[in-house]
Amino acid sequence: MDYGIFTVADSGEITLGSGDTPKRVSGLSSLVQEVLIELLSDPMPERSRGAGLASIMLEAVPSEDAVVASNIASAVRAGQAHVFANQQLADNLTANDRLQSLTLVRAQRTQTGWDVTVEVTNQAGESATFSVPT
Repeated sequence: MDYGIFTVADSGEITLGSGDTPKRVSGLSSLVQEVLIELLSDPMPERSRGAGLASIMLEAVPSEDAVVASNIASAVRAGQAHVFANQQLADNLTANDRLQSLTLVRAQRTQTGWDVTVEVTNQAGESATFSVPT
């Protein structure tokens, strides 16, 4: 399923929806969408894209929680590096569209999989915290 960002509330909470009803987004909403796509996409080393977080969570073995948590943290760092690298080439982005930081807030196993929560902050100082869908 493709996800689209519908809204980012003043509290930083985002609303996700299916890509069935396209909507143009900009600013923090656009940045969150870019980060989400980056995190969930499988790696494409030749393009410096894709952090592989979806695959990491889906292939996680319960007996290796520490390794999985470490791999999740690495994927978030890789996602941040990829977004930084790709945004360097885009000179038409505003501070609202540019990534300042991507922070892993939580990575813990639940009864149904993994709860991975990240915080995205743009260069204008706006932040959004959300759980990565699995």
